[in-house]
Amino acid sequence: MDNNEKKKAFHETLAELIEYATVSGNCVTKEDVQRYFQDLVTDESMYTLIYGYLTDAKINVEGFDAPQQKNQDASANTTDIPDDADPADSAAGSQKQKTPESNEALFFHEMYLDELAALTKHEDSQISGFLKDLVSGDLSSVSAITEHYLPLVIRIADRFDDLGLSHSDLVAEGNLALYEAILAYPETQTSTDLSDFEAFLDKEVYDSLQKALNIEIGSNRVSNHLADQVNALNDASTELAKELGREATLEELCERLALSTDEVKELMKISIDALTVIQSDDELKNN
Repeated sequence: MDNNEKKKAFHETLAELIEYATVSGNCVTKEDVQRYFQDLVTDESMYTLIYGYLTDAKINVEGFDAPQQKNQDASANTTDIPDDADPADSAAGSQKQKTPESNEALFFHEMYLDELAALTKHEDSQISGFLKDLVSGDLSSVSAITEHYLPLVIRIADRFDDLGLSHSDLVAEGNLALYEAILAYPETQTSTDLSDFEAFLDKEVYDSLQKALNIEIGSNRVSNHLADQVNALNDASTELAKELGREATLEELCERLALSTDEVKELMKISIDALTVIQSDDELKNN
């Protein structure tokens, strides 16, 4: 299985697991996760990253003991992380939260930072050795390499604050991209130079977050555009009814809006669906 196939299989399996969790009350066990990924994850410690990803997605993983939050004022340690900072030293300083998030999201983020701070620190010489093993095809050090560069994800995620995605979503997406980038490196690169490796990871994580942000912005833009068109349809219907003294025909609406018949029909369907949802909500509240 090549890297693209691995990535596809990983994403498909993750999607299947999330679907399973959704119908199970947003709750899974560690055994459930291991059952889904048993053919894809060879390093047992990598399951911790998957548990964390699921937790960030508001899915409870039974049997996964999250670290306890330290009794300290997080705001007292707020500092900016310079772009040239060592990723292994970035976690403790990266406490800023520009994008407003729920208290629950902030709580999990602080716990995550505590967890990063507690991870074993590796010297550059050790990471260089791990990198040589990785390039040679030995994946036994993938977990150690991933843990070492998790703070890099925090630093990159900081660059995307206030742009449309919550910090916790950025970190979750970045962690997955980091893991995939490390697995992909020996299949696409041959350099054992640490600076080349770090540049590769930085680019892969950054590009992944940029793609996720573009998708989010595009989705919001489409939603807003559709909402504007539905509002325009409703306004046109009201105006024509007043002008004509009757309900407007489909052709008259098309002419007023300068849209095709199919486009107006689709907007009418969206408007009716939205009204149905509102009426259903009202009925539930009244019962």
